[in-house]
Amino acid sequence: MFISFVDCIQNIEKIEKELLKIGITDIQINQDAGWLY
Repeated sequence: MFISFVDCIQNIEKIEKELLKIGITDIQINQDAGWLY
């Protein structure tokens, strides 16, 4: 089954918005700061 690139991007944006609603933004912050340790 072929999924277009645009559909993939839209799905990623939807998932990111859901995660922001749930409040899992600190995971991304931890990943970004990981190189400090």
